[in-house]
Amino acid sequence: MKKPNIWSTDKQYWLDSYHDHLDKVQGLSLDTRRKYLFVVGRLLVALSADGSFDAKAFTADAISEFVRRDAAPRIGHGRRQSVTPVRSFLRFLIARGVLRSGLEAVVPKIRSCPVAVLPQQLTETEIEHVLKTCLDDAKRGRRNHAVLTLLSRYGLRAQEVARLQLGDINWTEGFILIRTRKTRCERMLPLQQDVAEALLEYIQKDRPSTVYREVFVQMRPPFGSLKSDAVTKLVGRLLRKAGIGRRSTSAAHLFRHTVATQLVNRGVSFKDIADLMGHQSLQTTAIYAKFNLTLLSQIALPWSGGEK
Repeated sequence: MKKPNIWSTDKQYWLDSYHDHLDKVQGLSLDTRRKYLFVVGRLLVALSADGSFDAKAFTADAISEFVRRDAAPRIGHGRRQSVTPVRSFLRFLIARGVLRSGLEAVVPKIRSCPVAVLPQQLTETEIEHVLKTCLDDAKRGRRNHAVLTLLSRYGLRAQEVARLQLGDINWTEGFILIRTRKTRCERMLPLQQDVAEALLEYIQKDRPSTVYREVFVQMRPPFGSLKSDAVTKLVGRLLRKAGIGRRSTSAAHLFRHTVATQLVNRGVSFKDIADLMGHQSLQTTAIYAKFNLTLLSQIALPWSGGEK
């Protein structure tokens, strides 16, 4: 990372330095970094009349006024979209000696009850229905089926599906390596029978020959890898095609919420669920404890290919 120049008045310099910090130190996803920079960019414009960066402009009153105006159009939890990036940027500047310590405290805290609004989920019938209907597409059906099978069995994030590479699947030992950009952690999961079968069907029969090592690629030249946003849009289309609509939750995350809820209802410990899902905090996992549902189907059988 570049050594910071605390005397720089170049606004773009500080935006670039902050982006570097979010990426290499905090390990935030590209989408999250863009959201943070969008808010911080507005903050710098609000505090600078001539477009330059002036640390003296970062007064408690000026910061509070910006946050108040920027968060005003939003309600409830949505106000964090203004609050969190500003507080993060102030801490970044404080750590570099640009601002005095404690200034981040002027940013108001947004109270929220994480279990007040429960995550949406899919029923077992809905999952089986969308898995079946996606196979109607002769050209992309097996690829889409493999994507949905991964989501519905492991509750992966869209970016984890997109980042999965051919070498991450160990057919002999029967496990799959999941790489997480969000937390920069890796975890190994058992390769379940139906997951292995869905992947093999796609890889052996439909996956194009390409230089890309990602498992999931586009089905037309140049056969580039699917990105996380493409995975999310793909899942959304498949759900709508199956007549399943959920507007308040990302399509891919519906499966993630569903898997976590299934495990809670089976009595799996929060620690084990957090390890499986890649949660950094048990508080995230605890959200699903509010569900009171009947037990769902048994976990799929492990992949037996390694024994052959």
